[in-house]
Amino acid sequence: MKKSLCLLLLTLFILSCQSDNKKVTASTNEINKTELDIKNLNKVIVSDLNKNNETENFFELIAEEETSIDFINKVNVDEYKNFKSYPQIYNGAGVSVGDINNDGLPDIYLAGNSVKDRLYLNKGNFKFKDITEESGIGKENYGWSFGVNMIDINADGYLDIYVCKAGPYKEEKYLRNRLFINNGDGTFNEEAQKYGLNVLGFSVQSAFFDYDLDGDLDVYIANHPPTEVKKGGAKNLTKLVDEIKKGILRTDEFYENVNGKFINKTKEANLLNYGYKNSLIVSDINKDGFPDLYVCSDYSQPDLYYLNNGNKTFTNIINENLEHITYNSMGSELSDINNDGFLDIYVTDMAPSDHIKSKVFMASMDTKKFHSFVDHGMHYQYMLNTLQLNNGDNTFREIGQLAGIDKTEWTWASLFLDIDFDGNKDLFITNGIKENTNDNDLNEKLKSRQKELKKPTLSFEEFMEVVPKMITPNQVYKNNGDLTFTNTSSNWIDNNNFNSNGAAYADLDNDGDLDLVLNNMDAVASVYENKSEERSSGNLIAIKLKGPKSNPFALGAKISIPFENKTIYHEHYTSRGYLSSTGYKIIIGLGSEKIIPELIIDWNDGTTSIINDLEVNKEYGISYDKTTKTAIESSVVTNKMIQRYFQKI
Repeated sequence: MKKSLCLLLLTLFILSCQSDNKKVTASTNEINKTELDIKNLNKVIVSDLNKNNETENFFELIAEEETSIDFINKVNVDEYKNFKSYPQIYNGAGVSVGDINNDGLPDIYLAGNSVKDRLYLNKGNFKFKDITEESGIGKENYGWSFGVNMIDINADGYLDIYVCKAGPYKEEKYLRNRLFINNGDGTFNEEAQKYGLNVLGFSVQSAFFDYDLDGDLDVYIANHPPTEVKKGGAKNLTKLVDEIKKGILRTDEFYENVNGKFINKTKEANLLNYGYKNSLIVSDINKDGFPDLYVCSDYSQPDLYYLNNGNKTFTNIINENLEHITYNSMGSELSDINNDGFLDIYVTDMAPSDHIKSKVFMASMDTKKFHSFVDHGMHYQYMLNTLQLNNGDNTFREIGQLAGIDKTEWTWASLFLDIDFDGNKDLFITNGIKENTNDNDLNEKLKSRQKELKKPTLSFEEFMEVVPKMITPNQVYKNNGDLTFTNTSSNWIDNNNFNSNGAAYADLDNDGDLDLVLNNMDAVASVYENKSEERSSGNLIAIKLKGPKSNPFALGAKISIPFENKTIYHEHYTSRGYLSSTGYKIIIGLGSEKIIPELIIDWNDGTTSIINDLEVNKEYGISYDKTTKTAIESSVVTNKMIQRYFQKI
């Protein structure tokens, strides 16, 4: 019996070895057969590379000495300017990425709180030059910046820069938003007043979009109140809600572009609201051709889902179409996470995954207060990240806990991008707070310190010494393709000793994948090189859109790539995540697909362009054209995997 068993095991072992040998031979033969087919060769190469690089990070942090980006977003506090006098003082600032001089390389604008904003010119190979002063940006660069957006506001083919201002100030000059108009020669002029956008409203972030489909870009500006309304129970809610409905309490502003001048149409568009806004996103969520809005509110004021009615008005339908939402809404993102062709909504909170931290850092749910909010029409709000899965009929199922991304620490930005090019959009988030003034044990710690120092009260400096300080790493989640995500932070990104707020992605080195730029608090801004082009096994397509004359960067265009069992879908808006705007080149992961049978572009005016049989791993420049509808301007290989392979063998 033992001999038979040994003989059986030996036979199985030999068969296994033969099977492995066949696999190796098949792989070798495949390479030999596809010497003239560069796409298939690329697939085999990267599969082998992945086996050897399973634990290597996709995102590698580039040292400050290499990038020459030395910007540090500082927040200076004192006994007059602190979290009590200005609750948003530790909310951080954003970053915007865009090619300001049209040389093909995305440049970087970093917003500052207690420090000046900085503009960096991309010189190639992750080398940057600080041009803040020589560009003219530095002249009007005072005040507290929050969100930043690169858009071509005057449709001259050059990206301009819109900066939202707020902060712990009373002086008007510090609080008005800035608009830096690109002169096309490396310099900018501040012209917010000329365009009607020198808004005074404690602005957080802007989103530019063509709400009435007349061809030009309009703008929604999310704000927060100048002072904090006292938090109270149900007896104060009726008055609060009534004042909001009457427009007595209001925050956000909406401006329509009328012949190049922005006119306030907040009331006419039915966009009067109130709340401590943190972020906003825009896309055609219900796919009726008109762009809609999702606006995130902190504290008890609920988020807003504004459906564009197509007649220059909006209707907030969040109570009817979403069953419950996030309470302390921070960052947000609209992205199709399951490739069904419909946009899903992700909103972040400050929800620790650790049980002890959740008890120490988070406020307790007050049942009476919760139901009082609901009774006053303020929705069912929970202290969790929410992932609203689009049912395809403009209703949603909330699946954050099922997906495994409901608790991601103190989270600000959320960005969906296909990191490993498997055809599914992964999730990157930024985390951290400089001073955790929400610590539920803070009062006890203060009493202990008073006793230790034998003082009835503490000075401001002594008080701040007691407030807990921590670093919370950023996180990356892999999309598994089955509505669940896996935390891959330990082997997908170099994490470091800083807290991050705003974040943006762009192809900084033109190699066909998306790199990251992070605005950190009290630490040097981070630039991460994406190594997907050499470590992923999937294919991709890169697209640069050229829109019509009044919208040359084609904001609002919709890209659909239908396959037999899925549709990869993307809407071209750059304001997303948290206080930030991303690069304009669109990079879409395709997984194992080796050819694109059909690429559909829906332009804002209803024109549809269909391009058939596109090769993968190439970059295409696609233009809107009234006569020919579509022109493919260029097609160049951007994927460096093949080059890297031949360098190694």
